[in-house]
Amino acid sequence: MIADTADSLNGLAFSPDGRLYGTQLSASNLVEIDLDDGSFDIILGFDGTGLAFDASGTLSGLGYGAGGAPQNLVTIDLVAATVSVVGSTGRNRLGGVAFAPDGGLFGVDVVAARGRRR
Repeated sequence: MIADTADSLNGLAFSPDGRLYGTQLSASNLVEIDLDDGSFDIILGFDGTGLAFDASGTLSGLGYGAGGAPQNLVTIDLVAATVSVVGSTGRNRLGGVAFAPDGGLFGVDVVAARGRRR
């Protein structure tokens, strides 16, 4: 454990250069977490979870759909602090995501307790 925090952090992912990112669910933010003391800096507003870096260093995540709509797969540009929608996942309750060595993206449906490959 890095630090005890009252904030609800989720969707943790290490970047290729060793930085740790997560989603701050209580305030809908993407944050960079300091590995020494657990403090964090807000990168951008992001209502989502399930972060993963692909082999090229692109950060992807699961953005929550408005009004209960299915979640969107998004890419996040950390330099420009922007989010781009790739497309709908067709699901509402996906949790963690991870890239396979071949570039396939896997997600976990936390309600059905099943994995899904995109």
